[in-house]
Amino acid sequence: MNRKIKVLIGEDDVFIAEYLRKVLLSFEYNVVGVFSNKQDILDGLANLNPDIALLDIKMENQYTGIEIGEFINSEIHIPYIFISAHSDKKTLEKALLGKPAAYILKPINEQEVNIAIRLAIEKFANSTEKNVFVVKEGYKHFKILVKDILFVKADNIYSEIYTPKNKTVVRKALKQLVEELNYNNIIQVHRSFFVNIEHITQIKGNIIYLNHYEIPLSRKFKDEVSKLFLERTSFS
Repeated sequence: MNRKIKVLIGEDDVFIAEYLRKVLLSFEYNVVGVFSNKQDILDGLANLNPDIALLDIKMENQYTGIEIGEFINSEIHIPYIFISAHSDKKTLEKALLGKPAAYILKPINEQEVNIAIRLAIEKFANSTEKNVFVVKEGYKHFKILVKDILFVKADNIYSEIYTPKNKTVVRKALKQLVEELNYNNIIQVHRSFFVNIEHITQIKGNIIYLNHYEIPLSRKFKDEVSKLFLERTSFS
């Protein structure tokens, strides 16, 4: 399992960074990059697609690790572990606000690092939230709450995901996308459309109304979609 886990290290102490790299290699992790400053770490996160990051809290004499953790939470959506020589209340409070997967104190214990990574990866995989779908656009990752999806639409080799606020285009066939979303309330209503039944406000003739959108309803799916819609509205 460890061979497949890609780890990025952010540490500005050259000796500790090299020690960490050797420890991870001994456990057969794939160290995709070792960086010592904020910009290089951000570039590595965007371009190397690590599964997890190990970050020193204080780099360049600032709380750089915490800033990077905030970036990961908002843009990259992977687990990260803080490694620090600081256990004072102020540092701990600042660090824990970002909800890291773990907080490891220096001097580093090899087994502690290994166990922390394994647990972080497992917990993240279990929580990645059948409720959340992560898509990549360019160098950025976006988290979409599946329950917020209004509908998805086929567009040649791409698919479009519509939420009340945004449209996101992904390079996936429509049925592949729906399988990955793995959400029972998203149902097919047309050759080119799947709709989240929770957001349907009205079905009239061969048109489904949700939000301000009008979605075509094929005869093939009409009876089943109408039945599900009526069942949902009767219980609401």
